[in-house]
Amino acid sequence: MKSVFLDIEAVEFKFFLFEDEIDDKMKKKLRKLGLPDIAISFPENSDDIFEQIEPGLFKEGDFYCSGFSITDVTEESRFSAIYNDEDNSITISLKGLFFSINDMEVEGFSEDQSSYDGQNFGFISGIKLRNEKGKYIKKPKDKYGMSIPLEALVQRGNYRGPSYKIMFKVVVKKEIFRGMD
Repeated sequence: MKSVFLDIEAVEFKFFLFEDEIDDKMKKKLRKLGLPDIAISFPENSDDIFEQIEPGLFKEGDFYCSGFSITDVTEESRFSAIYNDEDNSITISLKGLFFSINDMEVEGFSEDQSSYDGQNFGFISGIKLRNEKGKYIKKPKDKYGMSIPLEALVQRGNYRGPSYKIMFKVVVKKEIFRGMD
């Protein structure tokens, strides 16, 4: 079994919540955030590129992407997630080694390899929020009684909007990562 980690260069990003999903009860939940669910994507084909639309913002083209998820912290990671009431946003800061996945047959890697087929950057378009215990913060139930995780996006209300670029190194270790609990 191998474990895949992302060693992330220090970054700070701002994500916007949907206005109609935040009431006083939700604001209280947002005061104690944990590591959000963060998906990092990159084009499957190296000839495809995310177009820079303005400084710091990129737009995905019409192509397939692969990616990684940041799923847990390590002793070598630092993060903060702060709710900003004045503009209904979440500011995320990341730095260091974050866990992604345990996998028996990780393809494209070798032990101590610092990249996945040369991949050292990716793009983040949104996050799903978790509380300090690692549980998803959920939206209020809809008319069918369903509730899904609360999301925040790079551009207010735009799922096909811009993404932030994030730089990282992929680190593969032989042992299984069991989390920081």
